[in-house]
Formats: sequence, C-alpha cells, structure tokens
Amino acid sequence: MPLLDLFEKGRDTVLAMSASQVLAISGDGNLKDGSHASHELREFLTRIGLQHIERYARDCLSEKILSGGLFLQDIVNELGRRLENTIDYGLYRGVRGKVGYDGLWTLPEGHSILVEVKSSTAYTIDFDRIASYRDRLKEDSKIEKSSSILFAVGDEDTSGLEAQIRGSRYSWDIRVISIEALIKLVKIKESTEEEATLKKIRGLLIPIEYTKLDGIIDVMFTTTSDIEESMAAQDINVNEVVLGNNCNADISYNVERTPKEEIESVKQNIVATVEKHLGVSFHAKSRALYLTKDGQTKLFCAVSKRYPTTYAEY
Repeated sequence: MPLLDLFEKGRDTVLAMSASQVLAISGDGNLKDGSHASHELREFLTRIGLQHIERYARDCLSEKILSGGLFLQDIVNELGRRLENTIDYGLYRGVRGKVGYDGLWTLPEGHSILVEVKSSTAYTIDFDRIASYRDRLKEDSKIEKSSSILFAVGDEDTSGLEAQIRGSRYSWDIRVISIEALIKLVKIKESTEEEATLKKIRGLLIPIEYTKLDGIIDVMFTTTSDIEESMAAQDINVNEVVLGNNCNADISYNVERTPKEEIESVKQNIVATVEKHLGVSFHAKSRALYLTKDGQTKLFCAVSKRYPTTYAEY
C-alpha cells in the first residue's frame, strides 16, 4: 500500500515505523528524481511532526539504509521549508546538462541559499564545482543576486571542512551547519510567536563573521528552553474559579508544574483529532498556530498547565 494511503488509514502505525520502513512503502520504494516515491515521501514529511523528522534523520545517519542519503536530502529541504523558505528540491543524482545541487532555498528577505547535504565530511569537497552550480543558476535567473552556499552535514566534528573553507577563496560565501543544529533552529522557530525572531533565525544561515553556526544556535536553543522551563516551573495560586453566572467555587491550591512533554502530548492529540475530523494535515508554524500545507486552514491550539479539578484538567 502506498505511503500516503497507509498514513491516512493508520497514522500511528506509520509513525511507529523506522526510516527504512517508510522508504520501503514510498511509491515503489525506489527514490528517483520525479518519481512517485519521491513525491509521496516529500508530501509525507510535510504532514508529520518535527519529532518524527528528527528520528528519521538520526536513522539515516546512524544506520546503513538504501537511499538513506537521498532521504536525508529531502529531510534537510523539509527543515528549510519549515523555516518558511521557498524550496527547490534539486536533484538526487547528477544528470548531464542539469545543475546537480541538493536544494535551493529562497528566503522571504530575498537571499538565495544553495544547499549541499553531506552525511560525512571525511573527504575533500570540490568547492569550485559547487560554486559553478551557483553561477549557472544565476545565469538562468533561478537564483537571487544575493546568494550563498550552505553545507548541512551529519558529522558534529566538521573541523576539517571548516579549515578547508577558511583556506579557500569561498570563505565568505560558504557556511556549515550540522543537521542536528538545523533541527534545533526549527524547534526554536516553532516555539516562538514572533515574526522578528523567525527573520533572525533565517539570518543565521547567511554567511557572517564565523564559519560554523552550531555554537550560537546552541546558545539560542538553551536560552529558549531555560525560559520555557522557568515559566513552567512557577507555581500558580488559585483562590477562586468562576464557573458561570452567579456560580462561584472557592478553590485554594497550588498548581504544580506540568512536564512540557505531557502538555505537548495533549496538544498533539488535539491536533490529530482535528486533522482526522477535517481530513487535513497540519504542521506547526509557531508555538500554538498550525497550518495546512497550502495555508488555507489554520488551527490555534493552546494547552494550559494541568489543574487538579473534576470539571477540566487543562
């Protein structure tokens, strides 16, 4: 049964699958440029939560999976899409006469990023070849005048690649980000309601005065997590709850902190229920706002801490 059909009929069953199992039921299981398998896999990635994408990325990097590198390429492009860039998926494999890039992201601010996905950086990379892709795209008017190159890599230790970049004539055109850090960026984006923050997040992908982005992203991620933890840890004193007109209930208690994972689980169950009812799939735009792929249907879902009452737990 094709991936999307099975996903519609048994969402939980599909989401419990490994990356290799998902690949096997995508079309005929053979990822090729323009294939039904490719279409199904990319559409599937737009319909699932970030936690599942993160797990598939780790599967592709830690296991020997047939076409795992191609799956990883689609994952990286989906992460770029979730940062609200316009995505051109590029090619899985080089074809004579075509520009063989892995992805092309156009930022809303007008900058273009040519993306190269590497599961490992243990070998020397031909920067001239990749730069030629950008030049050809400029000639074809498929890339903005303001552009750069981004390596999304599976290795955490990219010191060799960083040194190669610094020693090349492309040191101000190329930047590096680990796929793990790119996932963290999307997590930050989904945890904020501020458009200005999203713009700053995208700005991190554009070359600035340092080569690797992971350090500052870790700071941002840690800071965001700390703020959320601090807010969630605050006890709330409730002395009175208004139940309705002329109906008050005197209640005195401290609301203990509800684990973030529990709140997120409740929220995802709500979203899944609405998806099933409407026959659509949502992805998170921010902490509480969810959109369908075409942006025509929006869902606002906010879940409070857990309250020890009999009439409403949240």
